[in-house]
Parts: sequence; C-alpha cells; structure tokens
Amino acid sequence: MPSFRAGRPGPTVASRCRVAAPHALPTTGARLDPGRTLVATEQQCEQALHDLADRLAASEGSSRSRGFDRSMTCTLRDLDIVYRGRPADGQLRDIARSESRDAQIRLTMSSDDLLALVDGSLHLGSAWATGRIKVEAGVRDLLKLRSIF
Repeated sequence: MPSFRAGRPGPTVASRCRVAAPHALPTTGARLDPGRTLVATEQQCEQALHDLADRLAASEGSSRSRGFDRSMTCTLRDLDIVYRGRPADGQLRDIARSESRDAQIRLTMSSDDLLALVDGSLHLGSAWATGRIKVEAGVRDLLKLRSIF
C-alpha cells in the first residue's frame, strides 16, 4: 500500500519504485533476448577491440590519420576494466589490459556501449553528447577519433 505525506497528495517516490530481489537479477552476460546481452563479458569487449583493430588495418587508412600517434585507454565502468592501445597511422596497436588510466586520450563507457560503438550501431558523437561515453582528449584528438569509430 502506498504511503502518503501530510499536505502532499499522491504516493511517495519510494512507494512507486520496485526493486527485484537480488537473486532474481540476471548475472553478467545473461541474455535478455536473442543477440542482446545485459552486460558484455570481458572476452566480448577484448574481441571487439581486436575486431576494430583488424578493420582499421584492412582499410586503406585516410591521409587524415597519418602521423596520428597517441596513447589511449578505454575504461569499462560496469566491468571495472581498463584497456590500453595506441592509435597510430590509421591502425589500433598494442591492445592490452592496463592498471592505469593515464593516456593522452581517455574513453570511459559501459561494455555494451563499446560493443555498439565498434559494430556501428552507436555513433561516437551522439554517445558523447548524451553522456553515454566520456572522452578526455584534446580537440585535435577528438576530431581524429571520428575516423576511428
């Protein structure tokens, strides 16, 4: 039964919110529907980064990417994992897990957003504008990132 405050009509916020019991919540990597995971696994994220690197290596690489050599980290908030890599000359190199977030370009996002960004269903600009992805980089680096994702 909803609780009411004196002088204010309607139920309180707490009475309208329902939280599932912890044992009823899906586990990491649980399927919601075919092809969609609640939280991507560490292996899926690492594979997505390697797929991105392969795609960049297979492309001709634009002249805009020439001479672009930076350190980059990608922090996955929901998995508490940091990956590092090095965008250089139109390729993504040296992908590995890292303990440190220190880099010239720092990305922070959820694991699902990483998968969506790499497969093209999420655009970097709109994800950044809506706060789904946090980017810490210089203006020139931001412009170069558009050619990667």
